[in-house]
Amino acid sequence: MRIVVVGASGNAGTALLRRLRRESDLELVGVARRLPGPDAGQTDPY
Repeated sequence: MRIVVVGASGNAGTALLRRLRRESDLELVGVARRLPGPDAGQTDPY
């Protein structure tokens, strides 16, 4: 299943993506107005 999270770089969106990453059968797509910081890709790729 593909899930799109709008506001992925915000507080709630980041927490939601972290939780959803535990499910192996999900394809996650993060949508954000601003780019994540340079270290975000190391812990929370979206």
